[in-house]
Amino acid sequence: RYPTLKGASARRPHFSPEAIQMLQHVSIKRILNTQHPKRRRERIMCHLRMMTIYLTGCRPQEVAALRFRDVEPCVNHAGEATSKVYVRPGRLKHPKHIRAVIAQPQFNQIFPHCWPEEVGFSDEDFLFAGPDREMLGPCNGSFKELVKAAAREVTPDIVAARIDEASVYYSLRHTFITERLYEGMDVGKVARLCGTSIEMIQDHYDHVRTEIEQSARIGRAGHGPYVVPIPINIWHDDENGWRALDFYEEFRDPPPE
Repeated sequence: RYPTLKGASARRPHFSPEAIQMLQHVSIKRILNTQHPKRRRERIMCHLRMMTIYLTGCRPQEVAALRFRDVEPCVNHAGEATSKVYVRPGRLKHPKHIRAVIAQPQFNQIFPHCWPEEVGFSDEDFLFAGPDREMLGPCNGSFKELVKAAAREVTPDIVAARIDEASVYYSLRHTFITERLYEGMDVGKVARLCGTSIEMIQDHYDHVRTEIEQSARIGRAGHGPYVVPIPINIWHDDENGWRALDFYEEFRDPPPE
C-alpha cells in the first residue's frame, strides 16, 4: 500500500519534468516492441491510465472507475479545447470527492486512444477495462514494472530524469498538483480540482515554493504538462499483423463450421 504521510513537514513525491517525459518514452517504446497480445494490451492500458492521472490529477481509484459518459468536451478559461471529467459516486472514499475536473488540454491527445474503434463502445463502458469489458482495478504492478525500466534508462547526462523506483500511480497525482502550483494556480482551485483540502495542499506541498524560487534563480521553467505524442495508433501494428480485436478475444468472428 502507498504510505500515508503524517505531519505538516511530510513531502509528497512527484516526477520531475525530465522524469515524466522519460516514463512516456519508455512506455511507448515498450508497447511498440511487445508482440504478445495480452502483454501489449496491459502496457497500453498502463500508459493511458498513467497519462489520465497525470493530466487530471484524479486518484488512481477514481480513474479506474471512469466511464465514457463521465468525459465530455469543454473549453477551459484560456479558451482551449479540453475535456471535463466527472468523478461520480462509486469507489470514492468520501462524498466530498464527487466533483467535475477540467483536464489539461493535452488530455484530448490521450482520450481517443482509450478504446479500439473496431470493438465499439458505449457510454457505459469503462475507459480502462479488460477484454470482458469489466473494470480494471487500480493495480500498480504494470506501472511499477515501467518505473523500473525507465529508471534503468537514466544516464549521467540526464540525471535530472532520476526516477524513484518506489513511485506508484499516486505519484502522478502529486505531479499534477505540483505542476499546477508551479503555474501559479490558486491553492483553493487546486484543492477543488483534486477533491482535497487546502490544508492538505499547504501541509504536503510547501516544498514547491522553495523549488519555484530555485528555478527562478537558475532560469528554468518548472511546470508542465509534458506530454510525449503517441506516434501511431497504439492498438494497431500493420507490420506485425496486430489488430485491436486481438485484445478482445470474445469479439472475434466465430470460426467457420
